[in-house]
Amino acid sequence: MKLTVYGTIALIAGSPAFAEVCDKVRPSWDPNSGSINRFEELYFFFTSPLGVGLVFLIAVTLYLNHRRLSILCAGVVLLTSVLTAAVWFWLGEDIIYEAFEEGCRAEPYLTIGVLGLLSLWLFQHGRPRITQRLNTINLGDDLDDVEMLMSIEEIFGIEIKKSEAEKLITMGDLYALVSNKLKLKTNFDPVWSLVCQIAREHSGSRDPIDKQTTFFPKFAKVRIGTSKNLNVPENSD
Repeated sequence: MKLTVYGTIALIAGSPAFAEVCDKVRPSWDPNSGSINRFEELYFFFTSPLGVGLVFLIAVTLYLNHRRLSILCAGVVLLTSVLTAAVWFWLGEDIIYEAFEEGCRAEPYLTIGVLGLLSLWLFQHGRPRITQRLNTINLGDDLDDVEMLMSIEEIFGIEIKKSEAEKLITMGDLYALVSNKLKLKTNFDPVWSLVCQIAREHSGSRDPIDKQTTFFPKFAKVRIGTSKNLNVPENSD
């Protein structure tokens, strides 16, 4: 496959193989401007069709703000970073290095690094930390609440009806429901800590949880001790 590509470039160029490849590899480059540096290589990447597509995907991901979409986008960016490194170090061979010698390409180290950092940031962006200012575990809109209740049912060996689940707003509500179904007869009560642990696993929240902590931000109040001047979203459906 690579021989076919190289042969095609040689025929189009009408000169010794791989000579003057820049007008084919990067036609927008102006030879009079001199060899490009790593910052210019980064610019060329993000103005290429692939780079523009990645920017559009990242913008859509940030706008929709869904955890799984953020993780998917991070995976695509990471894959692009790996492929960029592979092309430079292993797959590009003569045609890439001829373009480098002619001056229309630079080492893609900065491009690879930026793509890697974007990937890490997108992984972390999956769940905004609004739980720092609101008393909520901030369950997402991607069935996290259903999965959490299913885990509760499996671990405690109980059944939570749909009508009961629809009435749950706070962690205290969930604790009371589980405790009532278990009908605990002992002074030792492990239910609360286990319920909180399961909620943390499904929400990703690392902030304090009390019995007024809500499942969703729209029901949450400002945490005690935080500034009243914070821009808190209004409760709305």
